[in-house]
Amino acid sequence: MLLTCPKYTKALDMWSVGCIFAELLGRKPIFPGKNYKDQIDKIVNVLGTPLQDDLGGVPDKTRQYLKGLRGEKKSLAEKYPEARPEAISLLEQLLYFDPNRRVTVEQALKSKWLESLHDENDEPSADGPMDFSWEDEVTGKPDSVMRERLKRMIYEEARVYHPGEPIWEDLVARVPPAPHPVAVARREHAPFRGRGVSD
Repeated sequence: MLLTCPKYTKALDMWSVGCIFAELLGRKPIFPGKNYKDQIDKIVNVLGTPLQDDLGGVPDKTRQYLKGLRGEKKSLAEKYPEARPEAISLLEQLLYFDPNRRVTVEQALKSKWLESLHDENDEPSADGPMDFSWEDEVTGKPDSVMRERLKRMIYEEARVYHPGEPIWEDLVARVPPAPHPVAVARREHAPFRGRGVSD
């Protein structure tokens, strides 16, 4: 996205996975840019100047800008000395400039780093695009309405795994209404009206 690529693919998500993975390995962001240009500079300073072949899907103007940047590729193994070689190998594959060379989800799951966790029988693939129509129920509404709808949807999702829990309406009916903040403030600052010593 930083390179203004016109097409969003799963490869962009894999880049994000790589950035998160690097942060887990190093306990801090790998490309902490202040803005998009600074972030591109940070990327080039770590991964080196991209090769011409890596910029096939990048618009001409952006390609010219990248050609003017000079960076020498750093060793990720030296950057993360405590990481195992298998982790470094996966990280390198996640952070290829060229999205066509970047590791896919399926390939990443079969990597040595995830070997002990990989189970094809427990990793189903979606049959088609994800359905985000549920967002229409909570967007475009006042914050208070949106917040209440989100609460209800999250609770109902949790009930799928805990069917014995009460439905949302019954749960809400049990909760006493919160006191008005003005009333609370008045009560906290009211003078003490207990029995006096002389009473």
